Amino acid sequence: MASDGGTPAQSDWAQACLHILEAGAAGTDRVFALLVAAARRLCDGDGASVVAWHATGPRQLAVSGSALELPDRRLAEGITVEPERSTVSLAVQGEIDLVVWWGAGRPRTDRLEEIRLLATLAATALRPAGPAVSSLYAVARQLLASREREEVLLGLATATADALRAEIAGVFLTTPDG
Repeated sequence: MASDGGTPAQSDWAQACLHILEAGAAGTDRVFALLVAAARRLCDGDGASVVAWHATGPRQLAVSGSALELPDRRLAEGITVEPERSTVSLAVQGEIDLVVWWGAGRPRTDRLEEIRLLATLAATALRPAGPAVSSLYAVARQLLASREREEVLLGLATATADALRAEIAGVFLTTPDG
């Protein structure tokens, strides 16, 4: 549902983002299907594709909307405006890109940051959970073996930062009443 006739409501964006992140547990195909559907709908595109670029040419892994004839070589990252269409191409993971397009006379190049957000969310959803779970198990073992609260909290913060690929993590302790 649009909030002002052209921009999707914030709740639509929030739902799409949540669904893409949750789809990581269901696998790559589900993430890509939700990604192209969200990119096309929320950015008012004529079509969207997740494309794997190989030496033998492109392979569309998921498509929503009208088909786009792709060149043999990877599209330049960012916005491309041509007489017949406008495209936005952004990396999702490795040699896999999200490509959204609009027909002639309908350039929507103002949607670059929204499309970048969707591609980043898909990349996050595709990250393997294995290292994160291993880190959390290691911290759990420390919890059982150690009685030093500071050591346990430091381990928890470090493991969380590693699992989230964050530069900074912290633990804050509060009382039940704040």
